[in-house]
Amino acid sequence: MPESRTVTLKARLASEVTHIRQLRPDGRIVAIADCPANNWAFLKTLSPETEVIDFWRACEHLRTASDHAVASDWFDRYREVLRHDACDVDKVIRALRHLGHVQFMARLVELKLIDRERRLVERCIEHDGFPVVKQR
Repeated sequence: MPESRTVTLKARLASEVTHIRQLRPDGRIVAIADCPANNWAFLKTLSPETEVIDFWRACEHLRTASDHAVASDWFDRYREVLRHDACDVDKVIRALRHLGHVQFMARLVELKLIDRERRLVERCIEHDGFPVVKQR
């Protein structure tokens, strides 16, 4: 949705929530949104009593992250945590952070190995006088 429409939609939604709270002060506001942080930031301004994420949408993001996991059952394990243990969502977040850290460290090691090999080749060619063999 274009940004100008988003502003209009948010203003209308805020107005509706205010009106509903006046009509039903005993009602509960439940916020549900996808992942963009600006959606959640806006919904928090409405002071919802409960915040909910869409389980299936969260699983899509979890599946994407799991493509980089070492363990083949990583996605299944943490999807079950999301599904059955809502109080332990922090466990999933910790696992995602750990997965990101592991991937970062693996990439860093890979880059260091590539750099080491590059330096060895450069030394062999430039400093040690090894001729480069060209195909005829």
